[in-house]
Amino acid sequence: MSDNNHPATIAAEKIAFLIRFKDDIQAHFNGSPSSPGEADAVRTRINRGMRRAKEVVAETGSMKVVTLAPPAAIGGLIAHDADPFEFILESFYGMSMTPTVADMIEQAIGVLETPGYLEKLVLANAKSDRKAIDAARALTRIVQLCERFPLVARQLQARHGERETLTLNDEYDVQDLFHSLLRIDFDDVRAEEWTPSYAGGSARIDFILKLERIVVETKKTRQSLGAKVLGDELLIDIGRYKAHPDCSTLVCFVYDPEFRIGNPAGLSRDLTGLHDSIQVRVVIAPGNPPAGV
Repeated sequence: MSDNNHPATIAAEKIAFLIRFKDDIQAHFNGSPSSPGEADAVRTRINRGMRRAKEVVAETGSMKVVTLAPPAAIGGLIAHDADPFEFILESFYGMSMTPTVADMIEQAIGVLETPGYLEKLVLANAKSDRKAIDAARALTRIVQLCERFPLVARQLQARHGERETLTLNDEYDVQDLFHSLLRIDFDDVRAEEWTPSYAGGSARIDFILKLERIVVETKKTRQSLGAKVLGDELLIDIGRYKAHPDCSTLVCFVYDPEFRIGNPAGLSRDLTGLHDSIQVRVVIAPGNPPAGV
């Protein structure tokens, strides 16, 4: 499968297009173009991209219909069960569809970022081989393990008769537990192989699934490992794994039980995607503190 046909490449290109389209409709809505020529260019891009944006939003199941009505004092109905994209360049009694379309686009991007969507692309591609399908399914399963890891860690603390249990004090504890979880679904889990040299040094890989060509890197936040340092470390990790012959997908799992990462969704979105030759998926769990914390 060529890089252009890789599911991660397809998804990343759609996400980039939707972001550009959203920027254009918001610029039109806010009247931010600085000149008439720029305003015309924005309007042209919106008209040309509208059909494709609508198709991508509909494909992800994020499409909504709306009912437009003027203020009660005026009465009447403008449109019922209408397509918001058809009204994106118009305004009725001060009402605009831009916020509605922008919300749909954000929801669509969220779908495009899920491993389940990547698996769907692989399965839909008649040219995909069995290895590609297995790798997509493996990625979906690994991400599920990452997302449910905090629940497993919490359950371990509730042992019968208060018996001794595994406590997750550092990254080595996280690695031990995650290694056990990987064994549920994968037969060949190799731990701590050396990465090729990068920036004058090399490092050990936490886990590599050789058949699926997936590398898993686990981290646990601590006082000295906040969002900025974590982001820098992950970028270095990505640079290293680009050169590994058995890595086509890198999963970076960050266990953050104290909620030290203020914007986990933002950090994950910044780094998730295609980085040259490898697909990167960053999962931070738990993602957000419960209400009141």
